[in-house]
Amino acid sequence: MARPGTDDDSAIADEEPTEVTAPSNGKPKANGSGRPRKGRKPPDPEPDEEDLDEDYDDVVDVVVMWWRDDDGDLADGLLDAIGPLTDHGVVWLMTPKPGRSGHIEAEDIADAAPTAGLQQTSTISAGSHWQGTRLVAPRAKR
Repeated sequence: MARPGTDDDSAIADEEPTEVTAPSNGKPKANGSGRPRKGRKPPDPEPDEEDLDEDYDDVVDVVVMWWRDDDGDLADGLLDAIGPLTDHGVVWLMTPKPGRSGHIEAEDIADAAPTAGLQQTSTISAGSHWQGTRLVAPRAKR
């Protein structure tokens, strides 16, 4: 395995995603340190808070979904992800950047999103290996 920080694609297979923080304007900001940007205090976690899984049965405002090309059908994954999403919720689809192992073409995201009742609004850089695509329900459906 290549050492961290190199351009060898085999290094991202075991790489942990960069932490993405969402300020009040809803646009994620990422920094390679995994810490929130200066001037922003991270929210206090609830005691013993854990990541949610597919068995979670309450509603959420945001879904952050990590997906690689070999993870299966993206439309099916998006359909599963929007189940607990509120009417005005947002899905941030995190995928490897172009040229990285597991990259998903923008056209594939554009094709999968409407199948799940979503539309693409923007794309951001979320670290050296990842990009984020913001997906929302079309305004007429909100």
